[in-house]
Amino acid sequence: MPLINNIYYTKSELLKKCGKIDQVAGYKRYIFSEGKAKGVEAVDINNGNGLKFTVLLDRNMDIAFADFRGVNLSYITKNGIVAPQYYDKDENEWLRSFIGGLLTTCGILNAGAASVDMGEKLGLHGRISNTPVDNVCCKSYWDGDEFFIEVSAQSHETKFFGEYLTLHRSIKVKAGENKILLHDRIENEGYRSTPIMMIYHYNLGFPLVDEGSEIYINSDKWIPTSLESEKRMQDQFKVTSCEANAIENVYFHEFLENKKTGLAMLLNKKLMSNGIGVYIKFDLKELPYLNLWKMMGEGEYVIGLEPSNCMTLGRDKERERGTLRYIKAGEVKDFKMEIGIIENVENIDVKKLEELINENEMQE
Repeated sequence: MPLINNIYYTKSELLKKCGKIDQVAGYKRYIFSEGKAKGVEAVDINNGNGLKFTVLLDRNMDIAFADFRGVNLSYITKNGIVAPQYYDKDENEWLRSFIGGLLTTCGILNAGAASVDMGEKLGLHGRISNTPVDNVCCKSYWDGDEFFIEVSAQSHETKFFGEYLTLHRSIKVKAGENKILLHDRIENEGYRSTPIMMIYHYNLGFPLVDEGSEIYINSDKWIPTSLESEKRMQDQFKVTSCEANAIENVYFHEFLENKKTGLAMLLNKKLMSNGIGVYIKFDLKELPYLNLWKMMGEGEYVIGLEPSNCMTLGRDKERERGTLRYIKAGEVKDFKMEIGIIENVENIDVKKLEELINENEMQE
C-alpha cells in the first residue's frame, strides 16, 4: 500500500481522497525553455512520501535534481542543466557540460580520464551522458494496492565502421517507498567485441554533504589514486568543511570475490530531526568496484559515490593493467542499482543498517 505522508492507504482509500492520484504521486513531463538548458526534455517524479527527482531525457535519462522532504540531496555544478549540443568531446572539455546531479552516467566505450588508447583519442568520461534517448515510455500504474511510477528509454553509442551499443534504461519507484530502482541493460548489436567502461557517477551535495557527514562503504580494500589522496587517506570517510583551493581526492575501492552486493552510504546526523542519509546498493557482478570522489572546494563541494567496472585513470591504463572489460557481439550485460533514503540515522548502528538494506534482493 502507498505510504503517503507516513500513512498507509489502500488504493480505494487513497482514490476517495483525491480528484486524481497525480496530486500526491506521479510524474510530470516538460521541456526547459531558456539558456543552455533550452530544449532539454525532463520528467519530474514524486513518490508521494517526500522523495522527488528530475530525469533528463536528453541526457541519457540521468538524474539531475533530487530532494527528500525539502532537503536537497544532489550537487549541481555551476554549468546547471546543459543541452547535449554543447558537448565537447576533446580532452577535459566534458567538464563544460557536466551537470553533476544525483547521477551522471560515464561510458560506454570509455570512462575516467582522457587518454590515447591504441591510437584513438578519448575524452574525459565518454559520450553517453550527453546522448538523448529514444523509445521513451513514461507511465504510472496500479498493481493491486501498489502504485508505481516508471520511466524507460534507450540510448545508443554507434559509429560507422565501429561500435553498435544500445543502453536500455528503466527508472522505477513505488509510491511511498523512498528508493529508486535503476536497471541498465547494455546490448552489443554489432559484430565485434567492444570495450565497455561504466562509471555511475552519483554526486551528493549540500546540505546532505556538510562538515560532520560520514561515508560508509562495505569494501574490503582501497587505494588512493594520487599522492594528495594518500596524504588524506585517514580522513577519506569524513566530510570536512569546504576549503579554498582544494584538490580533489579519489580512492579506488574493491570487494571480495564472494560478495554479491556493494553498498555505499553518506549519513548526515544533523539534518531534519534525527538525521538522514542516502545509500547506493549495486550488483557486484558487473560493477565490482567503487570510486570515492571527494571534492571539498568552495563552490565545488561534492561527494561522489561511483559504482563502476573500472578505475578513473583512463582506458589506456585499464588496458595496461589487463583489466579492460569487453562486451562480445550479441552479448547483453545488466547493471542494477538501488538508491534509497535512510531516516533517523542519529544513533544508528552502521553494521545493522547494512544488514537491513541487504536483507532483500534488489527488485526489478
